[in-house]
This record gives sequence, C-alpha cells and structure tokens, in this order.
Amino acid sequence: MSRHRAPGRRDRKKHELRARLLGEAQRLFVTQGYWRTTVEQIADAADVTPATFFNYFPSKNHALNELAGELFETLQIRLAAQRVAPGPLPARLASFAAEAASVVRDAHERLGALLLRAVRAAASGEGGVRLERLRDALAGLLADGQRDGSVRRDLDTALAAEMALGALLAVLIRWLDDPRYPVEARMSQAAAFVGAAVAAPGSLNPDTEETSP
Repeated sequence: MSRHRAPGRRDRKKHELRARLLGEAQRLFVTQGYWRTTVEQIADAADVTPATFFNYFPSKNHALNELAGELFETLQIRLAAQRVAPGPLPARLASFAAEAASVVRDAHERLGALLLRAVRAAASGEGGVRLERLRDALAGLLADGQRDGSVRRDLDTALAAEMALGALLAVLIRWLDDPRYPVEARMSQAAAFVGAAVAAPGSLNPDTEETSP
C-alpha cells in the first residue's frame, strides 16, 4: 500500500525559495516597473544567482504569469464552489460574477498595472494551466446544468465555457484599462447574458432574468 509522505526538507526549501523569488519579482515589478526589472535584480533581491532563478522560471515573463495565475486559481476555486451551491444556474453565475469582481480588485491592489499586462497575455493564449482549470470548472458547471435540465442539451459546454471566459477577460481588460469602467455592473450583466444564452427553453425564471440598462 502506497502512502503519501509529507514534503521533505529539500522540497520545503525549494517551495520557500520559489515563493521568495515570486515575492521579490512582484515587489520589483510594482515598485520600478516590469521592463526596468531584470532577472539579475530579482535574483539579487532573493539572495541567489540568476542561474538559480532560471531553475524555477524560464524568464521573468513566466514569473509574471505565475503571479497572475494566482488570480485564475482563486477564480477557479470560487467557480468550483458554485457547482455544489444550491439554486438555479443564473443565480449561481451571478454569485460568481460578484465574487470575481471582488477577487480582481484584491489582485489589482497587489499587482497594480501589472495585472493588465498579465490578463492581456492570458487572453492572447498565455494563461497556462490555471486558466485552463478555470475554463474546465465553467464547462463543468454548464454540464451540471445539462444534467439537471437547466442548460440546453445541444450545447457544446467546452466551446460555451471558452466563449464565456473570453467575455470575462474582456470585461477585466476594459476595467484595468479604464478604472472608471463599472466592473461590478458589467460582470453581472455578462453573467446574465451567458445564463440566458445557455438556458434550456422554459428554464429561466422571470424573477432571475436581468436586463442591461
């Protein structure tokens, strides 16, 4: 019988060093700008050599994507929680939209303008595994809706999830590019639009439908 072993001292040290490198990268990116920050500066701040940095990240852009990946991981966890939450699909999508807006604001407070660069990179195909997991969680939620009859059975859930995620990223980019953009309202409207688009005929409750101003 195989047993899971607790991480050894070597693994813990690797994890701690990786976290330290990310922490210093974030600090330098925010304080002096992404382009002005070099791998050498990040390594020096973490008290390691540049070669050690490259053992963990192929480039500083990978470190930035890792920082942004934490945002997508948090969103994926929040979305996965909606799969076991009670209530109709439109209500659960609305709840996720509200949570997503809050999560993004918290990430923006930590990363500032870096978040715009990272989200744009994700939208262009650099989102990595965490963005894929977020898309899979959304597809899973839609598949659950197909099983309970609230989502159209002729829907390709993977394609619908990809389109919905594209809408989410578009809202985030617009807000990050213009802080005056009403991100909470637009997230809510995007969720309502997706909910109406995927709903099975006759499944929408008039009390849950939303209209844009």
